[in-house]
Amino acid sequence: MCKALIMFFGLCCLSTLSAAIQADIRTYVFYQNEKPYVEITFVIPTDQLVHEYAPDSSFRTSVEVLVTLSEGSRMFRADKFTLHSPLLKENNHMLHVLRWPLSGGNFILQSEIQDAQAEGHSLTLVDSLTISELPSSLVMSDIQLFSVVSKNNQGSQVISKNGFAYEPLPWNNLGRQFNFLHFYLETYGMQSLSDRDYVLQFQILHRSGEGQWLVDDEWFKHRFVNDPGMILQTRDISTLLSGSYILKVNALRKNKDLICTREIEFERSNPFWDRLMVLKFENPGEEDFFRSLSSDSVHYYLRALNVILPSIERDNLAKVDHMANKNAGKMYLYRFWKDRFKDDCVVQFKKFRSNVRYTDQQFVSGFRFGFESDRGMIYLKYGKPQEVIHEENDNGAYPYEIWYYDKMPTGQTNARFIFYNKDKVGANFILLHTNTYGERHNDRWEIELYRQVQDEYAGDNPVDAKKMKANINRRAREYFEK
Repeated sequence: MCKALIMFFGLCCLSTLSAAIQADIRTYVFYQNEKPYVEITFVIPTDQLVHEYAPDSSFRTSVEVLVTLSEGSRMFRADKFTLHSPLLKENNHMLHVLRWPLSGGNFILQSEIQDAQAEGHSLTLVDSLTISELPSSLVMSDIQLFSVVSKNNQGSQVISKNGFAYEPLPWNNLGRQFNFLHFYLETYGMQSLSDRDYVLQFQILHRSGEGQWLVDDEWFKHRFVNDPGMILQTRDISTLLSGSYILKVNALRKNKDLICTREIEFERSNPFWDRLMVLKFENPGEEDFFRSLSSDSVHYYLRALNVILPSIERDNLAKVDHMANKNAGKMYLYRFWKDRFKDDCVVQFKKFRSNVRYTDQQFVSGFRFGFESDRGMIYLKYGKPQEVIHEENDNGAYPYEIWYYDKMPTGQTNARFIFYNKDKVGANFILLHTNTYGERHNDRWEIELYRQVQDEYAGDNPVDAKKMKANINRRAREYFEK
């Protein structure tokens, strides 16, 4: 197997060693032309390796790897190579795969990983491996879990095989960012069945408090004996609670007799759904209220909630909104209001629902919902303003509105928002400027508002000007600063 060692210039090593190297190395046995081969996947996090920094603050890491396969005292196979990460802006994993043809036997696989930039900073992993020759018929390969999989080679580190690209799932651990379980296996010798078809049974099992394995999810796939043996599956696991699980695949005859079986363990971390299960037993009546919402209305209120959420939370909401399981959206709404208003979450949601409907009626703009307009968004965030000035005849200005808040929910006082309508028709009022923390701030808002008479700026330089000259009926700044 040929390995390309890439020369890299203009880098300097600035990292210090803070912990031991980590790596997840897994083996999977497959068959080709009735001969076994082992697929060895390497996942090596870069955060514990020395970083070679480039002038633009990007970095790369490198490791030297020695892999040996022994049978008893005999060295059966060995490979030595160097892995380089691509240029990175943040830590990621280095990925690699080896595929070795083998004969049957019991082997010891030893992997030695050495940080190429730090002598002595290394890791050695040893694992046993049993390879069986392909039986005459009716067998499955090992199950392989992926973090991502696609038909095309998307990304710089994906691994390809059999017409698709994938990345291994590190440590078989599905963290909070994963909503889908991707897995792959192969079947062999099914053509020898007397039936013309068979069934694959998929099960996800969890360990109960008594140590028993209970079925959490189950589904089936009908197969003809002449179908290709490659099985690639994706399953929505968004509602799977945190814990230890087994994925089990059974091949069954039409009469449900077992042909063969495979299984693999994995871990799941799902704090979002764990929290919902805690809430489920706190107040069943509140949960029932949110479960009673129609699927269409849930999408509507999630879309409204999206405009006022911090950007860091919007990805999670988008995933929930697109789930096939519509109960996830209902439970997201429940959790959102329960976490913020423990004792009256239903009352507070109903206030939000009323405000959503109001903004959708009052601030309709083009093809968007009213709550997706700037005025609708501010209304949902901060509530009804204490006072509104609407002006359409200010000398040289676009139509505008100024909203006054004596005190914001954030505690800020004397908050002001100015919206303007550049189209002069319809109701598309855009937020031009505010003195509110965390919202749009524009020192040149007055210049923009009076752009129709832009030559009447105050001062000698139009580029630096922030105010307009005083004029009859030109009162926007007076209103804003009152």
